Amino acid sequence: MVAVESVESRRLMATGASVSGQVFNDADADGKLDTGETGLANVQIYCDANNNRKLDTSETILTITSSSGTFTLANVPRGSDRIIRQVVPTGGRQTTPKDGNGIHLSLSDGQSVSGLKFGVFGATSPSPSPSPSPSPSPSPSPSPSPSPSPSPSPSPSPSPSPSPTPPPSDTAPYWAGFAADAQHTGVSDGPVAAQALEAIHWSTPVDLQPNHTASGDLHAHYGSPSITGKNTVIIPVKTGLTSGFRIEARDGTDGHLKWSFTTDYVLPPYSWLPSYSGVLDPKGRLYFPGAGGTVYRVDNPDVDGAVTPTRMSFYGLSEYTANATGYNKSLFIDTPITIDADGNLFFGLQATNDNHNHVRGGLGRIGADGSGLRVSSMTATGDSYVDKNAHDAAPALSNDGKIVYAVMNRTSGTTNRSYLVALNSTTLAAIRRVRLTDPKSGAYIQVIDQGTGSPTVGPDGDVYLGVSAAPQNSRLGGWLLHFNSDLSVKKTPGTYGWDDTPTIVPSRLVPSYQGASSYLVMTKFNSYAGYGGNGENKISIFDPNVSVVDSQTGVGIMKEVVSKLGITPDDDWTDRYPNAVEEWCINTAALDIVSGSIIANSEDGVLYRWDLATNTLSQQFRLTGGLGEAYTPTVIGPDGTAYAIQDGILFAVGARR
Repeated sequence: MVAVESVESRRLMATGASVSGQVFNDADADGKLDTGETGLANVQIYCDANNNRKLDTSETILTITSSSGTFTLANVPRGSDRIIRQVVPTGGRQTTPKDGNGIHLSLSDGQSVSGLKFGVFGATSPSPSPSPSPSPSPSPSPSPSPSPSPSPSPSPSPSPSPSPTPPPSDTAPYWAGFAADAQHTGVSDGPVAAQALEAIHWSTPVDLQPNHTASGDLHAHYGSPSITGKNTVIIPVKTGLTSGFRIEARDGTDGHLKWSFTTDYVLPPYSWLPSYSGVLDPKGRLYFPGAGGTVYRVDNPDVDGAVTPTRMSFYGLSEYTANATGYNKSLFIDTPITIDADGNLFFGLQATNDNHNHVRGGLGRIGADGSGLRVSSMTATGDSYVDKNAHDAAPALSNDGKIVYAVMNRTSGTTNRSYLVALNSTTLAAIRRVRLTDPKSGAYIQVIDQGTGSPTVGPDGDVYLGVSAAPQNSRLGGWLLHFNSDLSVKKTPGTYGWDDTPTIVPSRLVPSYQGASSYLVMTKFNSYAGYGGNGENKISIFDPNVSVVDSQTGVGIMKEVVSKLGITPDDDWTDRYPNAVEEWCINTAALDIVSGSIIANSEDGVLYRWDLATNTLSQQFRLTGGLGEAYTPTVIGPDGTAYAIQDGILFAVGARR
């Protein structure tokens, strides 16, 4: 329904700003307007005055896109945070900004802002709607019922293709979970830039009983926060010395507690503490692991006050209830949960003992409809010695959602039986499995459970996975393996700093880059002193499509584009290696598209901003005195707040207030 603008409101807003842009058909869903992609007509654009992510009848600042998809929105009131949104056409999915997000602007009277872009995948231009009219009392024409048009008959297929992604809801997440999204790109695409690293807005423990080693190190992989579109920060908190977790929901502005829930989740057997975290689906519902391979769901994580989660089980809730004690002792979710655009959940499993229903380790799936499915590691890999998903190796989804990628390994015995598998995301049937090998030696690689390296999927569908070298330490930290989308082709590998999930960087953000690749790959490259390296620890960006000869091994590797050496000398090693610096302490970095910078944590206790335009560490903010610890995630919220974990504490860092 088109809202009516009153004479009084027109008078009050006559001195506002003007914003213009285009809505385009993002045919390849890459979030960019590419050559050949056309505009979408008749899409409603509005100023979301109450930021509830929907067009209300009281919101009168609106317009409709032209035949070429362009629009101009006039008389937008001045203000520090005006939010411009589109009404996504039925059947479509917003690709830029991220699902459900609007474009946040700071506007003054008479200002004109142009160049706004809204991308939509999977939709055609909607039927024309009545244009907004200044008349005080127009009678809107009834919307015509769409005429049914014949749909082409689908080609016969052994398994159904996933249905189109549903349009975003008004509760769509901002940072869904581990590495931001189902492809693990680590990208925050705005529209608000990451704030200046100037002050701690708030902080809260993520570990109530940190288990430091005798030397003061902390071998705990803390889980990633999730952040809703309404800026509620979902935080996993370890409550005991060696186990026990609760989920906290805190307001992203000031950190006040909205609710908490103590889970019954049980960790699998471990050496370094595995991560534990939740994930948000496209409708904003929260999921987190429970005991016995079950999953909890919270339908509205933005509420203030107690929540009552619903338990779900991939093997049937009645089966779990009848045999809970046995399942709780023998079946464990051992990875972060990944969720696709349709709301289907994927997670790794480890089983330690025989249980009532003979459930084995592998990959579990809970469909958006509540149905459950599992494939054992033995079936997925074709290797009877492989019995679980690697700890902390979160499954990843292809860009079209049809393939799920998982890392499988063996609990004990011949530990170099490690695989990357591509499975049909609907049936979990194996498409291809690759036993991982060292690009130099050809020896089989061991994926060890002390790491968190997970597959990343690039915009072109290529798959990246960081692994150790074989033999270990024969190539410093290891290798960033590189495959095509169905894993049938091994592509140029890269150097790698171990225990990291690479971040996808659009090449336009690196002005010094003159190559042809549309995106680059960022990872840390810690050159471990005492393990064959010299302690010159870097964060680096590589071109995945250009090969150069590695001076250490003679193998063709991805060409380094830019890199930054750490700043703080590592006093434990400078007597032997004068240029040794403290390690970069990230297992997922956060890329801020708007400012063209990367937010990264270091073991020196400092949070850094890496400005890609100038290739400088342009901002530094100290969180702690520093310590040796297992690598942790960095995250960016919808208001531009940066989140980092140091010494068991989550810090929310931003501009001075």
